[in-house]
Amino acid sequence: MPGATMKWKYYWRDIVKHLHVVLEGWPADIPMGNLSDIATSQPILQRLHNMWSNKEIVFHPVDDSELQELEKKRQLRIQQGEITPPEPRKIRTDKGKKRQAAAGRSSRKKGSSRALIDTDSESETDTANKENAPPRRKKRRIEGDEHSEDIESAD
Repeated sequence: MPGATMKWKYYWRDIVKHLHVVLEGWPADIPMGNLSDIATSQPILQRLHNMWSNKEIVFHPVDDSELQELEKKRQLRIQQGEITPPEPRKIRTDKGKKRQAAAGRSSRKKGSSRALIDTDSESETDTANKENAPPRRKKRRIEGDEHSEDIESAD
């Protein structure tokens, strides 16, 4: 799958169940998980890299019946305490509350014309369009104060 990403924490949900593929060929002496947590030495990482490069570790597609069988085995391992499923995401503290838009953002469309322009009219020119446009804002600096801020005006 182009663009697919893998997070070890959600391997079962995002990779196995969603994409219907499993990782085959993983060495039995290396626990499957986040490589930052399990690979404590360079040789382990090098070994996994070599196995991946040599296609000894591959993603293999599974059909629905295989997926159901894998699900049963996984549930059994969870009950026996061999694996722990990831905890569900916490519920947002503001769930059900109306959120306000971020400061400085407006839901109103910007840059829309204030004047209606008849596009069928042949007498319209670029000059006429400029006359109907809202005034442009210019920045100017107030004289005399070296710490003054730029002020927008509609000159």
